[in-house]
Amino acid sequence: MFIGIMIIYAKIGSFQYDDVFRGIADGVLSGNLLTAAGITLFFGAVGKSAQFPLHVWLPDAMEGPTPVSALIHAATMVAAGVYMVAASSSSFLPMRCSSSPTSGSSPP
Repeated sequence: MFIGIMIIYAKIGSFQYDDVFRGIADGVLSGNLLTAAGITLFFGAVGKSAQFPLHVWLPDAMEGPTPVSALIHAATMVAAGVYMVAASSSSFLPMRCSSSPTSGSSPP
């Protein structure tokens, strides 16, 4: 996830969604770097929220000092990953569509 965030910042220079969308639309971030940023953001969220097949760390995390604290920790990590995907799902669409063959624009 960090790699994807840094790719976006290195090319666009901002973390604001409006700036990111504008940079993608203007072609500042396109091609293989756009694909790499989208994929690393998505798989970072999948790993963080312990979704299959990247769920192997979850049982170890749930061994915590008490069952309640372990469940709270696990729920927080899952919620964080799900929230990140939901909150940024609008950013994945322009990233995915801007270089698709049907978008009407050709990648540089």
